[in-house]
Amino acid sequence: MDHLPGAKDNPHLNNPFVQYFASLVFESAGKKDDARIARTRAWQGYGALNGENGLPTQPVFDLPYQSGLGEVVLVHANGLLPLKISQTFQVSWNDVIFWMNSTQEGQNADPAVQNAIMTGLFGNSVTVAYPVLVPQPYRIRSSEVLTQDGKTYPTILMADVAAAQKADLQDNQTASFLRMALRAAAKRTAAVQARHLVAQSSDNNSAGDLAGMFINLLGTLTEKADTRQWFTLPAQFRMTRFYVQPGVQDIVLRFKDGFGNIVEEYTFKDVSVLPGGRVYLHYRTAK
Repeated sequence: MDHLPGAKDNPHLNNPFVQYFASLVFESAGKKDDARIARTRAWQGYGALNGENGLPTQPVFDLPYQSGLGEVVLVHANGLLPLKISQTFQVSWNDVIFWMNSTQEGQNADPAVQNAIMTGLFGNSVTVAYPVLVPQPYRIRSSEVLTQDGKTYPTILMADVAAAQKADLQDNQTASFLRMALRAAAKRTAAVQARHLVAQSSDNNSAGDLAGMFINLLGTLTEKADTRQWFTLPAQFRMTRFYVQPGVQDIVLRFKDGFGNIVEEYTFKDVSVLPGGRVYLHYRTAK
């Protein structure tokens, strides 16, 4: 997720769970230095989030290790990301002018659009479309593992993807508003220019007004915020680690609602665990 805007400065986007899981993979591959670096970054990321939304400041699992046991790492991807929808609203010219003068993107805008904004050509406000997040409800809120020897291990929240999505939207809010305002202003500028050209070429102001109205209408109909997103991503990642006796066994993952009631379960059949080995399991819920 480092490629996302603001990822270097935002602990949500520089996801500590990714770093933590990478450290486990490096350990399994025998790359101890890479594992140590990734684990350090994970601790730094979790520390920066400071327990926000129930995340751990440092993940701690119940690992009563004994020689000859095998380890299981289980990841539960849960929930649905909020949907992005396009919402239309008005922005005052004072805000547009401020954004244009305070950002590089605004200063590099088309001179005709800059002039139109600075002179207040289009009135006191401009209508723009902006993406907003609409939550998608899901019932499952937590989970636990039941092993063949009767022990239970709760999963802990390792990543809040929904919060990262919200943080990304907020971090880019000013730049997004400016891009949309400039786009709306460019459409209005094109409408004004078209009206003058048609009026001059036909010596008919009514024809020019009609052309300007048509382009304004077309611009309004095509004004829509960018609502692209990864629909397959979960709202959160939960995880647990534990040791079991080596051999082939069934491992049950049980899902709970917000009141702690078990509402469903899934059984990993015939999981083979070697002495001193590590097995990775994962499951996705979206209910």
